[in-house]
Amino acid sequence: MASNITILHISDLHRITEANVDCLRASFNVEKEYYRANSIPMPSFIVVSGDIIQGSRETEPPKAQEEIRSQYEVAGRFLAGLCDIFFSGDRSRMIIVPGNHDVSQYVPRGCMSIIDADDYKPFVDSLWNDDSNIRWSWKDLKFYTISDTVGYKRRFDDFIDFYNNFYRDVKWPERKYPGLVDAEAEVIDFKEEGVTFVCFNSCYQLDHLQQSGYICFNALSNLSTKLLEKKRQGRLIIAVWHHHTQGLPKENNYLNYRILDNMTKYGIRMALHGHQHISGILNEYRDVFTEDNLWLVSAGTVYGNSSDMVPGTTRQYNLITIDRDASECQVTLMSREDKSLQNPEPVWENGLIGRSQRIQYTFKIQLEAEEKEESMEEVYQQINEINREAEKTKDYLQASKRLLELDLNNQAVRKFLVEYLSRAEDWDTIIKVFAEPKSSLEAIAFIESCIKTKNAEAYGSFSRSPYAEEIQDANVRTIMADADIILKRR
Repeated sequence: MASNITILHISDLHRITEANVDCLRASFNVEKEYYRANSIPMPSFIVVSGDIIQGSRETEPPKAQEEIRSQYEVAGRFLAGLCDIFFSGDRSRMIIVPGNHDVSQYVPRGCMSIIDADDYKPFVDSLWNDDSNIRWSWKDLKFYTISDTVGYKRRFDDFIDFYNNFYRDVKWPERKYPGLVDAEAEVIDFKEEGVTFVCFNSCYQLDHLQQSGYICFNALSNLSTKLLEKKRQGRLIIAVWHHHTQGLPKENNYLNYRILDNMTKYGIRMALHGHQHISGILNEYRDVFTEDNLWLVSAGTVYGNSSDMVPGTTRQYNLITIDRDASECQVTLMSREDKSLQNPEPVWENGLIGRSQRIQYTFKIQLEAEEKEESMEEVYQQINEINREAEKTKDYLQASKRLLELDLNNQAVRKFLVEYLSRAEDWDTIIKVFAEPKSSLEAIAFIESCIKTKNAEAYGSFSRSPYAEEIQDANVRTIMADADIILKRR
C-alpha cells in the first residue's frame, strides 16, 4: 500500500473554449515543473468535482445540444491533456462528477407543464417533498409539474455521453456512468494506494426551477456492503460531489447536508467538492454522538471569469498531499491561484486558503486498522469457483474482473488471469497488469499484446528493463526478436 499520495483537485471549468484550451493545458505543464523543483510529489489522482462546461442558454433544443456538446469536446481535450501530462495518458486516475452546469437545461424545460388550478394549497404542500414533481417559478409566479417524467431523466444525457466517451478505453475497472444517473453512485477503488473514491451526483432533482443540491439517499445506501468492506480494509474513503454544504439565508443552491451523518457511518472521512468558487474552505463535519468526522474540502473555479468568481478571489485549484501509516493519514491542503489577472494562460502561485492568511493547512484522519489478507485457502477456493464458472459460461472477461479483485501477488491468481485475459483478447489490460512480468508465461502474453496493439512504447519500456536483459527463456527471446522487428525497436 502506497504511503504517500497527491491529489490535484480542480472544479468548475466553465469557460474553456477552442481559443484558450491549449493555454490552460500549458499552464499545468509549467505546474509540473514547479512540483519537481519544489519536491512536491507528482499527482497520483486528479479529481474534477463538477461543472465541466458552462452550458447553453439557447431555447431551441437542437441548437442548445450542439453548443453543449461542443463545450464538452473542448473540455474533454483539456482533461485528456492533464492525463497526458501527469499519467502518460492513463485516464483511469482521473475522477469526474457532474455539476449543476452539466444538467442540460433545455431538456427539463420541455418536460414541464403549467398547473392551472383553483386551489394551489396541495401543490404548495408537496413542493417541499424530496421527490416532488412540482416546481415553482418566481419569474412566472406559477406552479409547474414535470409532466414528462421519462424525458426529464434525460437531462444528463449530454454529460453521460461525454463521460462514457472520455473513459471508453479504460477497462480495469471499466468506467461507465451509472444507469440511474442521479440516484446511483460509483465506487472507484485503488488497492495499491489504499484509496477508495465514492462519486456522487449532487444534482438529484435539479433543473432550471430547482437549484438546490441533493444526493439521493439510495445512492449511498445501495453501496453499504461495499463501503463497509473498504472501511474494514483500512481504505481512505473519499467522497466527491459538486455542491457546497452551507449558504446564506436567502440562498438555496447548496447541498441538503442531512446525508452527511450517514456518510460518516460508512467510513467516508473526506469529501471534495466545488460549486462555491472558493478554494480550500474547510469544514469539519462531526457527529457529536459517535465523534465520527468528515472533512469537507472545496476547490475554486479553475477557469471561470470575473462574473463567476466571488469578490476578492481569482482562479484557483487545490493540491492535496496525504501521508499515511497503518491507521492514520496526515492531509495537507495547498491552494494554488492565478496571479495573471485572467490571462488566457494562468500563472499559478501559492494562494491563501479561503479567507484565512494560511497558504497550507494540515489535519489528520483516523482510519480503521487494515484487516489481514485472506488466507491462502480462501484465495484458492475463490479461484476454483471463478474457474468453474468461467468454464461453464465462457465469459472470460467477467472471470478476469473477479480475479483482479484478488491478491495479484498470488501466483495462481496471476496464472489464471493471464489465461482469461488472453482468451478474452483484452490486450490493453494485459499490458497494464503485466508490465512487470513475474514469469515467462506473463512475459510472452505481454509481448504478444504489445504486438497486437502495436504498442511500441510499452514494449520499449519492457525491453530496456533489468528483467528483459536477464531473460534466458528461449521462447521469450524468440518472441522478443519478432517484436523488435514488428515494432521497429532496432
